[in-house]
Amino acid sequence: MQSYVGLDVSLRQTAVCVVDQTGKIMREGMIDSDPDVICNFIRTAAPNLARIGLETGATSTWLWTELKKRGQPVICIDARHAKAALKMQINKSDRNDAAGIARIMQAGWYKEVRVKDLDSHAVRALLASRALLVELKRDLENQIRGLLKNFGLVIGRSKMNTFTTRATVLIDGRPELAAAIEPLLKARDALAGQIDGLDRKVLRLARSEPQVRRFMTVPGVGPITALCYLATIDDPARFKKSQRGRLCGPDDQTLRVRRDRSDRPHIQMRRWDVEKLSVRSCQRAAHARYQMVGTHSLGHAHCQAQKHEQGARSSRAQAGCHPASDVDRRHRILLVKGREQHATKPIPA
Repeated sequence: MQSYVGLDVSLRQTAVCVVDQTGKIMREGMIDSDPDVICNFIRTAAPNLARIGLETGATSTWLWTELKKRGQPVICIDARHAKAALKMQINKSDRNDAAGIARIMQAGWYKEVRVKDLDSHAVRALLASRALLVELKRDLENQIRGLLKNFGLVIGRSKMNTFTTRATVLIDGRPELAAAIEPLLKARDALAGQIDGLDRKVLRLARSEPQVRRFMTVPGVGPITALCYLATIDDPARFKKSQRGRLCGPDDQTLRVRRDRSDRPHIQMRRWDVEKLSVRSCQRAAHARYQMVGTHSLGHAHCQAQKHEQGARSSRAQAGCHPASDVDRRHRILLVKGREQHATKPIPA
């Protein structure tokens, strides 16, 4: 008779429950959250083991990976799905949750969650630490700007090391401001040094990955976005269709995420994807301006005609892309059979 195991994992201890094919509890207990201890308990308490189930959580990736290395048929399920099945129980406890997860394994009421590789989690950890340091550095700069504005001192636009230089010049000869601003400047410089170190690591990692270099050939995609996308996708073979692994719609016009329900991209991927779209929009706007400037060499009349055509297209787009109406109210012109005829009297709006 096959047996099924449910694990309710916490940081120190794990509740284990073993049930048979009928859902009857064979053995249960509380053991340490250690892969070796869990494997020893399962070998002695679960003969003819079919499946081991555990919920998604902070330590689920590590525990799932260690149990897989030891040859255990472990399955990770979504915590929300498990909650929907376990909320029917009267008493909420770790012991009852482990029994409920074991019965979910026995009944098959689950959808397996893809657990990413530890290398992908390492890349995401590197990007997350860099994003946190950048946010702290920006908060310090905003705090310094706010403190100086109270005294009528404005740093203005500054890049790289000019921020520290500009702030130092403003507080020169004012010891009451230096006592409050200098510690913040030192903290900002320390964060900037750590960010530079992480940037070098990100660039080295991006150069060493051929797939990341191919991602970076897309306009607007840099090493950070490419690495985050690679870590989010992890294994492309888990997607049945290529569209499910795409984070943007056709022509980068939308942020609609197409993915499996069991997989949720990291929030950094969405934020950097927005930055990528912003870069693409700026590039397209610059290209449009370049084309418009280039038409001046062809003559003023041609330029004005192109501007008029673009304005007409934008007006139709604002009107809901409706076909041209019989009346152009802006210029008070009647459009009859494609020919323009000036109206004999004003048309009321």
